[in-house]
Amino acid sequence: MPTTIVDRIVSRPWPYERRLTYCNGTSSTSSSNWGPNTSCELFYKRKEWVRTPNFQALRRLKANLPDNNYSVEFHWAGDETLVATQRFIYPCSAPNGNLAMDERIYSLPAALRGAIEGARYLTEDGCKAKLIDRAKGAEWSAPTFFGEARETVSMVASTARTIASAFRDLRRGNLAGALASLSISGTASQRRRYYRDYGVNPSRAAASHWLALTFGWRPLISDVYNAAETLAEHALDENKRVGRVTATDRKVTTVVTPNHVFMASPTLLCNRTTVVSESVRGVWKFEPTSWNSWGSFGLLNPASVAWELLPFSFVADWFLPVGRYLEGLDVPMRFKHLGGSIGYRKHTQMLYEGFDYGGLPATGTHSTTHVSVSRAKMTESPTLEFSSITFEPKLGTGRVLSSIALMRQVFGR
Repeated sequence: MPTTIVDRIVSRPWPYERRLTYCNGTSSTSSSNWGPNTSCELFYKRKEWVRTPNFQALRRLKANLPDNNYSVEFHWAGDETLVATQRFIYPCSAPNGNLAMDERIYSLPAALRGAIEGARYLTEDGCKAKLIDRAKGAEWSAPTFFGEARETVSMVASTARTIASAFRDLRRGNLAGALASLSISGTASQRRRYYRDYGVNPSRAAASHWLALTFGWRPLISDVYNAAETLAEHALDENKRVGRVTATDRKVTTVVTPNHVFMASPTLLCNRTTVVSESVRGVWKFEPTSWNSWGSFGLLNPASVAWELLPFSFVADWFLPVGRYLEGLDVPMRFKHLGGSIGYRKHTQMLYEGFDYGGLPATGTHSTTHVSVSRAKMTESPTLEFSSITFEPKLGTGRVLSSIALMRQVFGR
């Protein structure tokens, strides 16, 4: 697994300046470093990945690429300097009043803090639940084989009904209905001839005119045949049975920390605002098993069906995702895992402001950014653990109003 690391570290002094102003209007300035030079990490990047042999050739051939692990992490800090000023003012009328003002200016290298990754708030459960839901068909980009199978079956049934309806209309003397069923138009002479023959011998008239309408129903039979041939080809191609679904879950969390200790020695306090933007993206490749059709009717997961039948179970799911957990119980039976990956991205932005150094307000702000992206191979079908049932209140204005309406319905108010 190749690894690259880029690290930019700079040395920052702690400048100290003292300005003395005297009563006679003169002044003097002295400067030095009041603290040691400190190494500050302004930028850091680390990347790890797996090389796929013959990657470019496989990509040109549009072959299935392996699900390799991948991670990249980088952070950077602003190169700001905070300034805290301490002032002592003396009256010139004092006995030793030559000194009017004593200013002590402390410079603080903000990049001492570097960048902090921050806590993780978003789990993989929401993304896995969406993968399961889409695989079951809610938003599933259906595998070609099964999609065309349904279309072919529907076409055969529809064509059979059309042909039967057209022939039945002919036997009943309804030439117009037969022509409409086959989406063709007849001539006036054709209608007169049919009705004349029908008046002599209805059965023979229907049979003879049915042969005359072969140009209307034969193309339908041809379409069914071609569709069945295509379906047979897909049935022999295992790749056509492979399903692929994707899903993304996102969350933004803001945390404000007052009186945050920016620097311990000397003590420097500030207000810190942390904004964490997270996303989890999943890709799952699978093959439906022979049990999938049974699962579509809920026969493999009675627990989920029972939960849905409970009164107001959907209200409970607004707080505890019980239904989401139960819906995933039949996944191992319905789908064969073929591959996939789960990716996680986090962007952490921290803003430091309102600095206080020993009671002295310090001017300036400081910001740090941390970004991490990782992708891990899925070794099994996405499943939800029992621990995924955690308190997750998802109440918007619409749901609050719905809750009020439901309570009025239940309690008769």
